[in-house]
Amino acid sequence: MSRALLEAAPRDPALRPWPWRRLDTAGWRALAGTPALTGDGDLALLALWADAGAVRALFRGGDGAILPVSAPLADGRYATLRLHWPDAAGFEAAIADLWGHVAEGGVAAKRLDHGVWPLSTPLASPPGPAPMTPDWPEFFDPASGPQWPNGPAGPPFAPPEHWRFRLDGITIAAAARRSGYAHKGQITLMRGKTARVAARFAARLAGEATVAHSLAFAAAAEAALGVTAPPRAAALRAIMAELERIGTHLSDLADLLAAAGAMRRAARTRAVLAELRGALAAAFGHRLMMDVVVPGGVASDLDPAGRAALLTALAGVEAWRARCVLPEAALAGRGVVRDAGAGIVGRAGGGGGDARRSPCYPPYEQLDFIAPARQAGDALARAALWVAEIGVSVTLARHLLATLPPGTLSTPLPSASGEGLGLAEGPAGEIWHFLAIRGGLITEAFPCDPFWRNEAALITAFSGAARDDWRLIRASFGAGAAGADL
Repeated sequence: MSRALLEAAPRDPALRPWPWRRLDTAGWRALAGTPALTGDGDLALLALWADAGAVRALFRGGDGAILPVSAPLADGRYATLRLHWPDAAGFEAAIADLWGHVAEGGVAAKRLDHGVWPLSTPLASPPGPAPMTPDWPEFFDPASGPQWPNGPAGPPFAPPEHWRFRLDGITIAAAARRSGYAHKGQITLMRGKTARVAARFAARLAGEATVAHSLAFAAAAEAALGVTAPPRAAALRAIMAELERIGTHLSDLADLLAAAGAMRRAARTRAVLAELRGALAAAFGHRLMMDVVVPGGVASDLDPAGRAALLTALAGVEAWRARCVLPEAALAGRGVVRDAGAGIVGRAGGGGGDARRSPCYPPYEQLDFIAPARQAGDALARAALWVAEIGVSVTLARHLLATLPPGTLSTPLPSASGEGLGLAEGPAGEIWHFLAIRGGLITEAFPCDPFWRNEAALITAFSGAARDDWRLIRASFGAGAAGADL
């Protein structure tokens, strides 16, 4: 039993707020080869990464327990987790690209490195030599049937990704995705920086979730350094997170409506989004609220004029939502995926969770709300969930604005050492950040965007779909993908 194995492992409180479960090489191999049970013993893989000498994983138990795991590498090798956690495949490919560690029993594949970097395995010590030639992947055996390529260039604001579909007539028989086109070298950029300086890189990992990534990064830094953000800062962070959720859902809905041919409804949605983004710029100095959430608190306050602008924009969102009608015939039954994926994707298909409710973080433990969910798992369910979540976020933002506590905005960060995990519920699902800090400087980092877990669900949604529906199905998953390109 994998859960029992982790419960019996020695705990290391060096990682806060959830301690490491330390396994030796044999223990990791046993974990990799032991299927998780159902019920409280079930383990969901949330993240998988590495450093120079260890492989790390983050699991959630069926009872909601957060279980970080660390094990030493054996000559740069570790047992693959793909046998029982298929989502591990993308993480293991990234580990090979960045650190050069090999997942034994896994499938050799590229995720981020296209063979054009100035050096290979850039996070290894030392890094590898420059690749000799670019890597041109083979998605499917040419003898398996017709293939249809798409990307990485696409419509405006679409994520840079290459899709290859194997066709059976006009039906998609299989799909494969190549990512890494938006790779930014986030971990290298963060290393050797203070948390306050590196926060700028976290904010730029994914534009649709800049607040959520900033919040998860700040929470990791605060946990590592033993710091707590002041109550006013926590409330302002939550206001910004809910406003970001509204804005990202509006943006994704506009793209989906356009893909479904509802151009007028898409235009109205974009107009409401533009009004909201204008209010965010007036209130927080940036249309995406970039660089406002910082480790220790927030960088700026909200004045009465900014509060009034936000309330006016929220009224406009409520008026739009009251008139919103989804094109049900175009969306129903398309791109079905159930009990898979994170965030919106999971909750639209009868699964998933909401980190604001569990494990929860300030100030959400003081708020009474229900995270909406659906069961059908199709494009219509995901769109309906976006609309429902917008309504919840409007209510939460209004309440937080009305009850904003007084007090300071930030707590100073000590020049100390520690390791921390930070969590935030972003527009597409939960976001995790890991930080190791030594003498006030970051030595190791790993940001985990929900698209790491939603990619496999998206590939499943394409299977059996009509060729002409692929762009609509892709739009129903939201545009966010750059956050998994690091």
